[in-house]
Amino acid sequence: MTDNDKQTEEKIFESATEVFIEKGMDGARMQDIANHAGINKALLHYYYRTKDRLFNAVFESLAGQMFKRFAPVFDENLSLEEKIRFFYREHIAFLQKNPKLPGFLLNELHRIPRGSRN
Repeated sequence: MTDNDKQTEEKIFESATEVFIEKGMDGARMQDIANHAGINKALLHYYYRTKDRLFNAVFESLAGQMFKRFAPVFDENLSLEEKIRFFYREHIAFLQKNPKLPGFLLNELHRIPRGSRN
């Protein structure tokens, strides 16, 4: 993959992230993402084929970032007080940086039927 391909893929991913967070899976359109990225829809489909594939990549990345950030709360070497302080501090910082992300994740988890979750 060339540097130009990587830059295009990153631009698409960043645009998709913003559009999906704003509109959710059901409200987002591939054309919205292509417009936001400044590319044509055919190029968007070349990189990600389908809206589902792109959404899944974005969702997994966002959820992974969030859970990775809070993983230290499970460190058994921290006292309960340290865990609470850590969680509170990180949670506030995270919400300030990503105010729409928790709502997006909860809405999308709610949208997926229970039986189809892995």
